[in-house]
Amino acid sequence: MYVIVGYLISLFVAGMIGLSLRFIILDNFELYQLAILLVFPVVAVLLYFFLRNQTRRDQAFQPFNSEGKWMFRLGNAITPNWKPIYAHQQCKGNFRRIYRSPWKMFIADIMRSTGRWYLNLEAKMENGDHFAFVNQEENKLWGNDQWILQKNGEAIGRVQTDLSMKNASKLKGLIEAIIEGKQYKFQTYGVSNTVELYADDRLIGRGCREKGYQFTYQPTVEEADHVYLMLTFILVTFYFHT
Repeated sequence: MYVIVGYLISLFVAGMIGLSLRFIILDNFELYQLAILLVFPVVAVLLYFFLRNQTRRDQAFQPFNSEGKWMFRLGNAITPNWKPIYAHQQCKGNFRRIYRSPWKMFIADIMRSTGRWYLNLEAKMENGDHFAFVNQEENKLWGNDQWILQKNGEAIGRVQTDLSMKNASKLKGLIEAIIEGKQYKFQTYGVSNTVELYADDRLIGRGCREKGYQFTYQPTVEEADHVYLMLTFILVTFYFHT
């Protein structure tokens, strides 16, 4: 959307140059054409402040009640700003999207499936642990995406999409994860804002989008390591626009 802001400003500048040349060369000026051109910078300014406001609200997010669940806000999914993660009314860490090259953020911004393009994440937890989802084949244009999950620089798991025709025909999104030798499935549906998490075909957690851009992940069992799973749910949220 930041690219759209720049595009609107460029259209305004080009239009003003055209109007000026038309007036100088042809001595012809139409007021309604100027009025149309003025719409572009107005929309650009409004869009820019909307995006900046979303970024600030993401960073300042504090849930009213996060007892028994994990919560975060994702209003701006493009810029690499840190966003807090809460659980039990306490900040457990921060996450952000990262890009290996500045131009990749530009490409991600203009694409329809914004969250999927050049998607890499990192998180810093309050206990000092650092996590990263590293897409090793981010430049390929089709097929499944795969990330290596790292903890403090060590690979502890692998996360991969399943974009098979079987899932597409059922309007289902599926991301599979193997973390510290355990297998998990994150399942979404196109008609729902809910993500269901399974381990060995047993439901162990559920995530959803609540009001606005607020997201919640709630465990249904206690024995799983939900720090890893919550961070993977954030990845799922980016990828499927849940």
